[in-house]
Amino acid sequence: MPFDFSAVSAPFRMQPGLRRLAPGALQLTPIDPDSPTFGEKLAALSGHPQHALVTSTGFDAKHALQALLRQVIDEHPADFA
Repeated sequence: MPFDFSAVSAPFRMQPGLRRLAPGALQLTPIDPDSPTFGEKLAALSGHPQHALVTSTGFDAKHALQALLRQVIDEHPADFA
């Protein structure tokens, strides 16, 4: 599905080290709940819950969440058995 760049209202720039994924490459990486990274992310979200789930009025995330769920199930089926 092509991306509509006119829908982006904020400045966007590529970050150093980011690149297109190779076709067939994994797009999602499960995080180990025992890792320090998970603890740091959980602490950041817990400390600022008002920023955890931000949406625009009238935006329906259903289709995006369904696509994300399909992707994660395709890539990591054992984690969702």
